[in-house]
This record gives sequence, C-alpha cells and structure tokens, in this order.
Amino acid sequence: MTTGPGQGTDDASPVTALIVAAGSGQRLGAAVPKALVPVGGRPMYEWSLAACLAAQRIDRVVIAVPPGGAAEFGDVDAELVDGGASRSESVAAGLEKVTTDLVLVHDAARPLVTPELIDAAVEALEQDPASDAVIAAAPVTDTIKQVGTDGAVTETLDRSGTPFRPDTPGVSHRSPPSGGRGG
Repeated sequence: MTTGPGQGTDDASPVTALIVAAGSGQRLGAAVPKALVPVGGRPMYEWSLAACLAAQRIDRVVIAVPPGGAAEFGDVDAELVDGGASRSESVAAGLEKVTTDLVLVHDAARPLVTPELIDAAVEALEQDPASDAVIAAAPVTDTIKQVGTDGAVTETLDRSGTPFRPDTPGVSHRSPPSGGRGG
C-alpha cells in the first residue's frame, strides 16, 4: 500500500492507481511475464509505478500481477493482488482492493506514462462532473485503410475528423453515477 508524494490539496478527491501487470508475455515472446521484461535497465512495470508514485494526485497504488507471481515483483511500494487470465479479470481483481471513488487504470506494458499525464487525466475527470470517465488518447496520424472480407483494400479512411487512438491511463469513478454521459 502506497501513497504518492504530493496528493494534491485538501479538497482533492483521493485516487488509487491500478497498474495492470498480469500479462503473460506470450505475444511478446518473453520467457517471463511481460511486466517483468527489462526496459531501460529495469522491469517494465517499474516505470509505470515510478510515474504513479511521482504523480501529485495518486494516493495509493495497487498492482495486478500474474496469479501466484507476487514474489517475482519483490518488495515494491504498492499493494500486489493476483490478476486473472484476462485483462478484464485482472482489472476486476484490482478493483476489489480499491476503496477510493476515483481510480486510475494503467497498463504496465505502457512504460512511458508520465506523472504529468496521470495528474492531467485525474484533473480532467474532476473538471467535468457530467463524465463518468476519461482516457488518454492521441490523434491518429497514420493512413488507415478499410479492407473487405477478402482482405482487399476498399478505401482510405478520411482523417479530417481527427480520429483518436485510445490509450492508458484511464480514470473513472469506481461506481459511475447514474445519469452521467459515460466515458
């Protein structure tokens, strides 16, 4: 169980960060769980953990780890919980440990998250009471092709409407209020 260094102001809502780190690493071709693959000299999940701990708005960090794999993560400044066989099962297991209304969910496989992005995501949700959730997203700059069932290109999609690619982190109310417009 952890607390970050700043925690915002007295009127700020407490926020728990849930880092999803239970992936097996099979698609990556790794011999260890994906979150434990070294990146820049340390396990991948440590980059996300460090960003969460440095964020001013995070009060506590929970990490969903591979089932039975907590020992592989060592002594970390977070509460470890066994994840599940899928991402959604891991998030559900992690949410069982969340006691705050606001929860930030981030994938350990995205190690380049910054404390500033984490704080901005939390603040964006707090500034829009009609929303149940916010996500980080980036404009799509790549050319996108539509293909038919036969695999042949049928059209090049128009990017003028600025489509966005969703990413993590996402911040939501643990129990969304009724009547919100969703997120």
